[in-house]
Amino acid sequence: MRDTPATALRPRRDLLVARINAGRFAQALALGKDLRERTQDDPHATPRERAEAARHYGFALLQTGEAETGASLIRRAVELDSTYFQPYLDAGMLEGQAGEHAEALEWFTRAAARAPLEPATHYNRGIALRELGQAAEAEAAFRRAVAVGGSEDAYQSLAALLWSQGRMAEAAAAYRDGLRVFPRNAELRAWRDRAEAAATGRR
Repeated sequence: MRDTPATALRPRRDLLVARINAGRFAQALALGKDLRERTQDDPHATPRERAEAARHYGFALLQTGEAETGASLIRRAVELDSTYFQPYLDAGMLEGQAGEHAEALEWFTRAAARAPLEPATHYNRGIALRELGQAAEAEAAFRRAVAVGGSEDAYQSLAALLWSQGRMAEAAAAYRDGLRVFPRNAELRAWRDRAEAAATGRR
């Protein structure tokens, strides 16, 4: 039986994502190329489906040594669906890895504008701002990340930034806040204890 758009695209997309998430990039490569070609040729494919296919194939290419082509496909995903925030994050991370933190910040800011309730957009903005020496703005971004449900990394980055400024009581509070959300995180617990000791002058 001939594949319809619904049966052809979604299962392949799910399998591709599963392979990428499992780190099976070589296996993802051929499937990513196939899905990219299918979405290009399918008049029923939505802009989001085309953007996802470009992004996923681009990511697989990045992980298998074809950095330039992979990066171009991730940027192409932005053109295909400007509301899709994830390729903005990908592009920002690529710039950050290259040491281009101002460019990374621009991408992350655009991502945050499109997905203001997505913690990763604010967390990555905070990283770029921190690298640019804009500590107050970085703190605000990290606080926004944790306010909308940030990861352990968001709490740790906020606390570490406060610690670097000698704000030990606030750093300890940030670690405690993180532990309320992630009570099994041993690293947050260990650093909370150190911050609390430093804040009270204990050794």
